[in-house]
Amino acid sequence: EGDAFTLLNVFDEWIRVKAARESGKKWCQKHGVEEQRLYEMTRLKDQFAELLKSAGLLQGDTLTQARNRVARSNPDRTWKRKQLKKLQREREKDRKTRVLDLEGDVLGEAVEQGQDEEDLPDEQVDLKALDFELSHDLETMSDVCTRDLSVRQVNLIKLALASSLYPNVAVADGANQNRGVADAMFITPRKPQANMHPTSVYGSAPSLVGPTDILIYSQLLETSKTFVMNATKAHLLPTLLMCSSDIDTNRGTTRLLIDNWIEVHIAGGGKVGEKILYLSQRLRQCLASSIAARLATCNTSFQLHGAPAHVSGPQDDLPEMLGQLRSEVQSGAAPHVSEAELAARLADIIETQVKYHVR
Repeated sequence: EGDAFTLLNVFDEWIRVKAARESGKKWCQKHGVEEQRLYEMTRLKDQFAELLKSAGLLQGDTLTQARNRVARSNPDRTWKRKQLKKLQREREKDRKTRVLDLEGDVLGEAVEQGQDEEDLPDEQVDLKALDFELSHDLETMSDVCTRDLSVRQVNLIKLALASSLYPNVAVADGANQNRGVADAMFITPRKPQANMHPTSVYGSAPSLVGPTDILIYSQLLETSKTFVMNATKAHLLPTLLMCSSDIDTNRGTTRLLIDNWIEVHIAGGGKVGEKILYLSQRLRQCLASSIAARLATCNTSFQLHGAPAHVSGPQDDLPEMLGQLRSEVQSGAAPHVSEAELAARLADIIETQVKYHVR
C-alpha cells in the first residue's frame, strides 16, 4: 500500500519482538532497520497523545499515564528500575573515549568519556532496551499492534494522509513503460519531473503505480535529481476531489481541471461527473463542520483548513446540481451526520467506481 504502511508494519513487528522478550537490536540489525529511529517514534507518539489529551481531544489515559499506573502496581518493575540506574552509573563510570590520529588509527584511550553503546559486546546489558521495557507496557502495546485493517480503514487512513500533505502528490508519467526502473518519472504540482527514491517500495517497482493512482508523499529531496520521498498510493479522483482547492469544469461536467495542474476526463456522460462532484463537496462540507464542532469543545484554539473546493464553470454557468452546491456552501448549511456515518460515506465515495482518464 505504500511506505507509510511499510513503516507501520515495521514498528508493529518490532513491538511484538520486544513483547516476546527477544532482542529488538538483533532484529533491527537483521532487517536493516535503525532501532534508534523506532525509539524516537515511540517518544513522538507519546508526546502527540499527551497533546491531544491536554486539548481534550483524547479520552481516557494517555500511554504515559497508563504505563505509570502499571509501573506502580508492579513491584518487579521497581526492582528493575533500581538495577537500571545502577547499570547506568557503572556504564558511565567505565566510559572511555578513543583517540585517533589523522589517518584514523587508534593511538590510545582517555578515561573521561565513553565508548559507543553499539561497540559494546553483545552479552552486555542493552540499557536502552531495559529502559524501554520499564517505561512501557509491552503486552498492551503488542495487543494494539496486532491490528487487521480492512480495505475501508486503509482508504480512510490514506485520505487523512492526503488531507494533511496535499499538495504533496504525484502521478506516474505515461511514458514510464518505455523507461528502466531507475529512470521512471513522476509528475508533481511543484516539479514536472521527479524520480522515486530507491528506498521506497515503488523505487524498485514503479509499475505498481497505475494511470488512475496518485502518490501522497512527505517531501521532495533535491540532489543531482529530485526524489519523491515516503510515498503512499491512493485512488486519484476521490483524493483530488476531497483535497483540492479549485476545480474548473465544462458545462457537461465531463472534464475537470483540478488546481490548474491535472485534467480528468470522466466517461459515462455529464450526470456522472455532476453527481460525484456534488457528493464529494458536500462530504467535505460535512467533514469540516464535524471537525469544527469537535475542536470547539477542546481547550486549545485551532485554525481549520479543508473547506469545500471552489467549483466554477464557463462564465460560472453551472449545472443545476452544482449551482445548488454553491448556494449550500455559501450559506454554510451542512447536514448533521454522526462521525460513524460520515466515515462510512467517505469510505463509500473512495470506493465509487467511476471510469475516467487523466492528461
